[in-house]
Amino acid sequence: MPFFLSFNYTPTLECTYSVPRGQILHIHGYGGDPTETLVLGHGWERRPEEKLKSKPVGPDDDWRIRDGMDYLDGYFTETFKPTVELIAKHQAFFDGLSHVRDIFILGHGLADVDEPYFSKIMDRVDLNATRWTVSTLHDLAERRACFGAYGIPPHLVRYLAMTDFD
Repeated sequence: MPFFLSFNYTPTLECTYSVPRGQILHIHGYGGDPTETLVLGHGWERRPEEKLKSKPVGPDDDWRIRDGMDYLDGYFTETFKPTVELIAKHQAFFDGLSHVRDIFILGHGLADVDEPYFSKIMDRVDLNATRWTVSTLHDLAERRACFGAYGIPPHLVRYLAMTDFD
């Protein structure tokens, strides 16, 4: 039975491809359920010295700038994606991947922010036997560079244009 790890909040897999909901882990939440909380934002935590808060500088200090910076700092704090916590919360999903021998990465940007998820998957599968298919969209060289950095034996990775998927 195939499993799906979706970074997408939408019911695309269910509605367009008829994948049963029970086979999908929406790692950042599922937008098809109005009671579910979505995890939005970014996956890096700023150090204290990276805060935008400005200190009053005297009579020329503008409270609007201070309030704006406080608002932006609050936004970054509230939209932090707790990647480590999300992986721990879904540990059973990742543990269940040990028998997987074919992995398809479709439409994913392969951004550094999601590296912990890919590393966790790679920790659970047999890297010398698992075949990987990575979708491309006019960006083959970039995909090879991004995904190639994971060190998977090249003969186990194929890059396939999105238009070539059945």
